[in-house]
Amino acid sequence: MAIHVIRPNADHTLFNAPTERETRGWKNVGGGVYKGLFVNKKGTFWGFATKEFDQTIRIYIYAPPQQLRRHPKWGCFHPVKPGWFEVHISPKPKSIDAAILKIENILSEALE
Repeated sequence: MAIHVIRPNADHTLFNAPTERETRGWKNVGGGVYKGLFVNKKGTFWGFATKEFDQTIRIYIYAPPQQLRRHPKWGCFHPVKPGWFEVHISPKPKSIDAAILKIENILSEALE
């Protein structure tokens, strides 16, 4: 009787492994909407993200810090409601996780 050893490859993922957004405390509130905090050494900022039917990711931040207005990416932040800004990311993120990480990176750069 032969013994076959199965080795995981780079594409192998564990079932029920938490996503990046889950490890950061973001919650799926239904309808493709996720809410949570963008976390930085200098503070936390409310945010939410949506995943549309066509898989488009939209990401929003509430009351971004004033230092961000001097950052080269400030032009990507567009006011949509009092205090809320939609962030246009290029290239378009392929996941909610990627969008969250991108915003956190921009915040880190702006708040250094």
